[in-house]
Amino acid sequence: MAEQEAEEAAQEAAAAQEAAERADAEKRTASNQEFAKMRSEQEAEMARFNAFSKKARDEMWIRQSQRKLALVEKYSDQMEKMKERHVKTAAHLEDRQIAAEMELHQALDQTAKSVRIRLKHMEAYCDGLGRNPDSGMPARSVTERDLRELGQQYNLRDGMERLHQAKINVMRDRQAKRMEELLERQEQELERLSNKKEEEIENVAAEFAHEEDVLSRVFCERKEKLRRRWELAVKILGKELEEKDGTRYAVPEVPDWPPEDPVHIHEQILAIVEE
Repeated sequence: MAEQEAEEAAQEAAAAQEAAERADAEKRTASNQEFAKMRSEQEAEMARFNAFSKKARDEMWIRQSQRKLALVEKYSDQMEKMKERHVKTAAHLEDRQIAAEMELHQALDQTAKSVRIRLKHMEAYCDGLGRNPDSGMPARSVTERDLRELGQQYNLRDGMERLHQAKINVMRDRQAKRMEELLERQEQELERLSNKKEEEIENVAAEFAHEEDVLSRVFCERKEKLRRRWELAVKILGKELEEKDGTRYAVPEVPDWPPEDPVHIHEQILAIVEE
């Protein structure tokens, strides 16, 4: 029992001595100018690296934002030009359709006029104008064939308006179908351009994300290399001071890297560039 108590007392004394020596070593390290100078140099190096990192990221985000803006403007311009072309094409088709309908009306009017003239002549003939004894011309007799042809001409006249309207309606239906097909093709063309725009924007966004990942990975690797170099440097300095002074020094902590700004600065830069 006494031996155990003695051993515990010895352990406590050794621990107290170790704590005291460690505290003294930490004080000597804290007051040492060479450690302070090294710490200052490391913090300055960190500040330069952070400034370089921020500048590189800002430049990357500005470049990405400008490229995205140029892409949006390119497709916006193409979309506007395509819409203008579509309007002109539709207007041209409408003009041609109106002209074609006017030509049809003129042709139908001419046909109707010819029918009326022919009917007038046939009526005059069948009314006996051709048998006028004072005309000095030979007398003519109205045959059954003449009357039948006159009746056919009456039927032609009576059905002419309906026939002509039917022809006009057929033309209008064809024209409406052509216009509908044209507008459908134009809509599909706009949709293809819009899909191409979205696809290219997605590809560029994926490219940007990869570029940001690569840059972040490179900077993380450089930070880790700097941290290891700083840790090695303070250990070497501690060994040199211990050999020089014959006293113990504590190894100080190297500077901690500040957390990255969670704010999406590149989105703010994009807004500024777009403005």
